[in-house]
Amino acid sequence: MPRTSASAAQFKTGDDQEWLSVSYEASLGRAGGENKKTSRRRKQLGAFYTPMILADVLVELSLKPWLKERAPRACPTILDPACGSGNLLIAAARELVRTGCSKSAIARGMHGVDIDPIAVSIARTRLAHFLRLAPAAARQLSRQVRVGDALFEKNLQGAFDIVLGNPPFLNQLIGATVVDRRRAQKLVERFDGAVRGYADMACAFLLLGAQALKPGGRMAMIEPVSVLSAAHAHLVREGVGKLAQLECIYFERQRWASASTHVAILAFASLQSRGAVNAGSSVKKSGAQVNSKHALRAATGIATTGIADHAARKNHGHSLRVLPSPALTLPWSAWQGRWSAAMAAHAGVPRMKQRPHGVIGDRARVAADFRDQYYGLRGAIKDSKSSHGLRIVTTGLIDWAHCMWGDRPVRLLGKVWKHPEANERAIADDPYMKDWLADAKRPKVLVAVQTKALEAVVDTTGHMAPSVPLIRVVPHKRADLWRILAVVLSPATSAEAWWRHAGAGLSPHALKLSAKQIAALPLPTNMSAWNRAADVLEKLHHTVGAAREKRIDEFAWLAMEASEVAQEERAALWAWWRPLITHRDQKK
Repeated sequence: MPRTSASAAQFKTGDDQEWLSVSYEASLGRAGGENKKTSRRRKQLGAFYTPMILADVLVELSLKPWLKERAPRACPTILDPACGSGNLLIAAARELVRTGCSKSAIARGMHGVDIDPIAVSIARTRLAHFLRLAPAAARQLSRQVRVGDALFEKNLQGAFDIVLGNPPFLNQLIGATVVDRRRAQKLVERFDGAVRGYADMACAFLLLGAQALKPGGRMAMIEPVSVLSAAHAHLVREGVGKLAQLECIYFERQRWASASTHVAILAFASLQSRGAVNAGSSVKKSGAQVNSKHALRAATGIATTGIADHAARKNHGHSLRVLPSPALTLPWSAWQGRWSAAMAAHAGVPRMKQRPHGVIGDRARVAADFRDQYYGLRGAIKDSKSSHGLRIVTTGLIDWAHCMWGDRPVRLLGKVWKHPEANERAIADDPYMKDWLADAKRPKVLVAVQTKALEAVVDTTGHMAPSVPLIRVVPHKRADLWRILAVVLSPATSAEAWWRHAGAGLSPHALKLSAKQIAALPLPTNMSAWNRAADVLEKLHHTVGAAREKRIDEFAWLAMEASEVAQEERAALWAWWRPLITHRDQKK
């Protein structure tokens, strides 16, 4: 997170020695001025410290509500499980001093853990200086703010009134931050399988924080926005939901330092009664979307029935605040336990009431390729304009209802191609690629990823071979081909996808759905309007210019009718959706 524009000299005039933190962060290497060695160490540590202005937001969302519920001058136990150089602990101490807590009581309640001994030393020094501790009290504080790995400290569970955190962001898809296999296995065991695969390590700290809360405690933690809906984080959301009630999500507008990660602050209140819930246990459902009836157990966002426990009954109907601007309060009926709904509301995505009549997966097989298929094409691509060749299509070649193959160059396997086609002879003898080739030749709908609204194109002849990460939707009946395209391209489907899955993409302004999530999107209920919308799309396939624009609008209104979007909601939905496709479609 970019820091406020203050110099080290200005910080020296304060009483919390923040200049020590600033200087140390600078020594790790600031964005644009760090060498390879310090840059690698910085990434491995996830060392992007919290600006004090943002630290105050975490205090506002956790400590202040806790204090309002307690007697005057109550002094809580506070944990920062990735304390770094102490910015969050200092912010909490400032607030407690303002409320009249004694400095010795504040010191007794301060706890921090970090793997970086230099950062921990700075945190101790700053707290001791700010609280003006005597030597004995300073030594006790040094035992409470210590070097260690909080993820594996079992004595933290259920011990704290307040948990504040800015955990290290260690993306498991980036080489410099990937956790080694031994540690990854330890994390799987420590959290009973909830933290695994591609889950960012920040997710593990979120679950740890929920476990560390006392009943009635509060937590505020900075997390990458991907935690709101990413499939690999759904077991973490599930585990946290058993222990704490999500009350507020604060969206930070800027990216997180040189890590270029968009973040949000998640604020929780611990459940008063946890019963016999295992803090680290997870619900495992193979291949299915998981969700619950209450405001906390949100996986991929598909409403299901029959999943209920004490927490669900206790928190059903809980509203969710979205900050900072525009400030919103989502009733339960709007967010239904889906964390991603906060991002959709913050982005201004309209919320409609739909009566789904089945899902896409009922009428089609939805699948995505893996890297093996991508690299299997090495040496098997040719540049050709053949009308009968198998054209390789990437997500960058798909616009709304239109494929730009041949009109837009594409980079594949380190080379730029104008007309990439698969050399079928080169892969015909590879059993693995042979199956891929046969499937690629089926009529299908290809869905792009990382788009503001869902974008897809129909392949009626089976001449388009999808490249990773495109998703292919193969109807069980060929007659449903255009109907499936109409569902995917519907304004109502894009809005529903936002409310279910916003946040999983690389950008907070784009969707990134998995094959399973697309398969679970709802089908329309009005069959007549659905068929007419599909017919318009088929005609639009051969239309250009102003006539195409008119047909797009005709399709949109028919698609909304097919999904039985309320009359009073259609104008707002159309006004939100139409500009999202115009910026690309207008080039045709």
